[in-house]
Amino acid sequence: MINFSKLLVVDDEPDNFDVIETLLSNQDYELYYSASGEDAISVLPIMQPDLILLDVMMPVMNGLEVCRRIKAMPEWATTPIIMVTALSSKESLAECLAAGADDFMGKPINALELRARVHSMTYTMPPMAQRPLPFCPSSNRI
Repeated sequence: MINFSKLLVVDDEPDNFDVIETLLSNQDYELYYSASGEDAISVLPIMQPDLILLDVMMPVMNGLEVCRRIKAMPEWATTPIIMVTALSSKESLAECLAAGADDFMGKPINALELRARVHSMTYTMPPMAQRPLPFCPSSNRI
């Protein structure tokens, strides 16, 4: 049985999901789509993604805030997030990293770059269902 890495694509533009789906076709990934940051956060326990591709510029809650919220949750803090952005200034890219993103890539999306970045983030990580829970030291003292 093949274990496919689960990717959650968060973007308010459905066409962008179609582009990513096309570029990652014939790869060993299960793709899921969420049209907003709020929806993405709410489906994390159900989808259990191994990687999140997150658009920066979205209405209501932008990708930076979504990233901060996800990384603040202990059970999702180790899940890699790649920010996908049309922003290109060094300050904007630094903001992505400061928000907790593990990587970023620009739009328009380049197929070779997308595959390489997704592969590098999923290759070393076991699927979410196989990852150990974060270590929490016991409050009991001996």
